[in-house]
Amino acid sequence: MKKTMILLLVFMLGITLLAGCSPAAKEPDSVSVPDTVASADSSGGNDEQTSVPDASTETTITSGEARTILQEWTDSHPFQLGSALEPESDEQTVDGTAYYRFYLGVERFGVIEILVHKETGALFHYMSPGNTTLEPLDDYYNREHKDY
Repeated sequence: MKKTMILLLVFMLGITLLAGCSPAAKEPDSVSVPDTVASADSSGGNDEQTSVPDASTETTITSGEARTILQEWTDSHPFQLGSALEPESDEQTVDGTAYYRFYLGVERFGVIEILVHKETGALFHYMSPGNTTLEPLDDYYNREHKDY
C-alpha cells in the first residue's frame, strides 16, 4: 500500500512538472524569422546612420532560431518510420553564403544534412545517403519521402 501511494505521488509530481514546463517549451515558437527581418528593416530609416556590419548582424538569425525553424518543419513533415533532429550543429559556408548546418536522423535511411540560411531562415537539403544535391528542403522531401 505504501509503495502504491509513493508511486502515485511520483506520477502526479511528474505530470505537474511537465504541465509547468509546457509554456517554456512553447516560448521559442514566438520567435520567427520574418519578425527578426522586419524589425531590422523598420529600424533602419536613414541609410547614412546604418553601417553595413550592423545591418548584417540585425538580420542574421541565431542558431537557436534556426533550430526552431527546422524543428517546426520536421514536425510538419513525417518520415515513414520517424526522424529526430540531432543535438549537434555547426556553421557551413557554401558558395560564399553562410548557413547553419543540422543533422536529421531518419530511421532506416540515415542522416540528412540540412542547411538553414543565416539571413532568411530558408531550409536546404545539403547531403543525404546517395544524394549530394543542394536544393530546397521541400523539393527534396516531396521527391524522396512524401509518398511513404
